[in-house]
Amino acid sequence: HHTFLFTISSRMVIDATNDGNESRYINHSCDPNCEAEIDKGRVFISAIRDIPVGEELHYDYAYERSGDETEEDEKRYKCLCGTAKCRGTIMESKADFLKRKRAAARKKAARKKSVQK
Repeated sequence: HHTFLFTISSRMVIDATNDGNESRYINHSCDPNCEAEIDKGRVFISAIRDIPVGEELHYDYAYERSGDETEEDEKRYKCLCGTAKCRGTIMESKADFLKRKRAAARKKAARKKSVQK
């Protein structure tokens, strides 16, 4: 159940288990030292703070919610990062999900309004 893919476009997905490089071993943390950025069809891992030599790299997977997650899903995607900022799940926070959902609704309403003109 823990298969994480980078969706690059509607036609391209990167699966690190298929000829992936060492970056496939970067784990999740709710208090990350890196972030994943997608630019022109490529995934870049960028530091978001100074990282001492020997420290493990980790970024926030923020696995997107669909809004119909069950209690079983919450357990399946439980986070064990142990940081003070741990939200208990590798899924995006419920607050971030609601922000994303509201932003999508505003965008849809704006498109609808521009089509009506």
